[in-house]
Amino acid sequence: MISMTRSLTEELADWVVGLDRKAVVEAAGDPARRCLLDTLGCGIAGSGTTEGRAAQAAVQDVDAGDNCAIWGTPQRASAPGAALVNGTAAHALELDDVNYTIGHPGAPVIPAALAVGEWVAAAGRDILVAIIAGYEVESRIAGGLGFAAHSRRGWHPTGTCGGFGAAASAGILLGLTVDQLVSALGLAGTTAGGVHAYKVDGAMSKRFHAGHAARDGVMAAVLARRGLTGPAWILDAEWGGLLAMMSDGAEPRRVVQDLGHDLAIGQVDFKLYPSCYSAHTAIEAALILGARHAIHPDEVATVVVRVNPLSARFCRATASRSALAAQMSIPYGVAAALTRGRLTAAEFGEVMLQDPHVRDLEARVTLAVDETLPDEREQATVEIVLRSGDRVRETVEAPRGSVARPPSTADLIEKFRGLAGLVLSREGFGALEAAVMEDRFLDDATPLWRALRGEASP
Repeated sequence: MISMTRSLTEELADWVVGLDRKAVVEAAGDPARRCLLDTLGCGIAGSGTTEGRAAQAAVQDVDAGDNCAIWGTPQRASAPGAALVNGTAAHALELDDVNYTIGHPGAPVIPAALAVGEWVAAAGRDILVAIIAGYEVESRIAGGLGFAAHSRRGWHPTGTCGGFGAAASAGILLGLTVDQLVSALGLAGTTAGGVHAYKVDGAMSKRFHAGHAARDGVMAAVLARRGLTGPAWILDAEWGGLLAMMSDGAEPRRVVQDLGHDLAIGQVDFKLYPSCYSAHTAIEAALILGARHAIHPDEVATVVVRVNPLSARFCRATASRSALAAQMSIPYGVAAALTRGRLTAAEFGEVMLQDPHVRDLEARVTLAVDETLPDEREQATVEIVLRSGDRVRETVEAPRGSVARPPSTADLIEKFRGLAGLVLSREGFGALEAAVMEDRFLDDATPLWRALRGEASP
């Protein structure tokens, strides 16, 4: 039986609206900037993908707005349209950040924050607050759903929970009251969706989950500001509440327990390999073994990869030959890593996807379940049996870029430059980097808006 005193979204909205903006930026502004720069790099690079270009064209077909930049292009759109396109693009390469909920907070939250921020000419400090709050709301709701139980039902947390984070982010920048933000969260929840059916045929819909969550969050906040109400009990209603509908292992109190402590923005895993995060430890173990023992793919008899039950289910191989299917496959990722000695976006290009050497080795990779590992444990063990009869083994408990092995700011800047440089000139991505990382951003975000539009600094 739920409490009929205050709903979970009322407690979240109270916290979001009541944030001490100066204090929260002092406490978490640096990790928020890191997430902002990382997501921008992913989105700019993603603007050149098939999914990114399709989203751009679709929005241009129906959206006459010109308030906000479409990252990496000269195009413009309304705030909801820009959020949709940039969110889709940010998730297109599987390099956007992730966290303990197996969701991607950056791809829905940051495109929403920047779209609304540009629309209302927000200061950088307010944008960082919006990002911090958005990460917190999305992550807490995903945690309350019980990420393993939620995912086992086929839901994708980025799509189901990202809209809540985007609504919170947009709500801060639009100056919503507590009651308005409660409605915005309720409206975002009403549109929540995103399922893992794409895994069967490698469909592009996974990328759209981040884009639609970003757009729906922006629209939810705009509608609430104009007086459209949403259900305050969107999470905890006994009939129709998302916690009951979307999970058989929900933990409602996790949504608000210790709210304001150990902020989610500081618990982000940054991705250094363009694949499902659940595959990263296996990929890294394969890279270590290949380099340490100078293994040639032809020398490999069999490979066994042991991971937790959820990762084994989530990252098994499929018959699809799409890039997305390969990114979701531990067998493909391990085979490509051993064959190429690296795992970059190039390993998921059309030529590599059809490479007979990679596919032949992939067929020799077996994915095994380690029942002793809980679903939240990232650990993977890769054992390679060579045709000589020798066996080599490596266990990686957490990948590079994770909370346990965090990248430096210099590492993330290097990643940003590599991604943004695929689309922008050195001058273009240099202006973006400076706009985000310089101190004046807190008071004046104008250089960011100019850089996103490709305009020269005055």
